[in-house]
Amino acid sequence: MGRLYKINPPCPKCHEEHNWWHIQLTDEEQAKMDAYVAASEGKSSLELLLGEPGIVVTRKLKCCCCGHVFEVEAGLRKFDEVGYRDQDFIAAVGEIPV
Repeated sequence: MGRLYKINPPCPKCHEEHNWWHIQLTDEEQAKMDAYVAASEGKSSLELLLGEPGIVVTRKLKCCCCGHVFEVEAGLRKFDEVGYRDQDFIAAVGEIPV
């Protein structure tokens, strides 16, 4: 099982914006993410957040509120990985239910 990443696009039908999905990258996407992580070594999470995403992935998702199926392009950075921790970042965003 590969590493998981978090995305939270709003539903275009009901506009729910508090859903988090955990997605797995393909081998090709993971290789691009690994190259991005290596190239961004030494940068703070704030610098990475304000810059371009490491990779952009396309996924089909189903809203858990209204059931609408939609396609989304989501930009990922290294801190979107499930379990990622950084001293500059709030821990576990999108991982702990409220």
